[in-house]
Amino acid sequence: MTTDLSRSMNAYQKSADNALSKIEIVLTLYRGMLRNIDAAKAAYIARDFEKMTALNEKTIAILVALQGNIDHEHGGDAGKNLNTFYTAVYLRLSNVLSKRDVATEYDYIHKNVKDVYTHWYNLYRKFPALFETAASAGLPDDMV
Repeated sequence: MTTDLSRSMNAYQKSADNALSKIEIVLTLYRGMLRNIDAAKAAYIARDFEKMTALNEKTIAILVALQGNIDHEHGGDAGKNLNTFYTAVYLRLSNVLSKRDVATEYDYIHKNVKDVYTHWYNLYRKFPALFETAASAGLPDDMV
């Protein structure tokens, strides 16, 4: 079964200009979510609800792809926590217009996504061999 994330990973890996590892692709997807969230907030402020909705849909597509690649069998607590996190972000984006202060809600969502991005980024930078070893050991893609 090929998921959206798998297709995204394959597209990135096939590009000669973007020879990225799987964790680098995940980090790129997180940066995309952050850009989309910021742009959706700006669209809301500009009262461009069509653009805001399209950006939320892009972010949700990334979340669904990431969530669909969690290895629930081997992911342990980290997998459970990521699943819960992705679901929470999905729900907040889906209900953003029901909040009293939509711009503040976008800021809250951005902060939480950035916190997880920063955690992944710091782990990768501090322990790059961990990700290389996991990949060569044949661990599931979402754990790499």
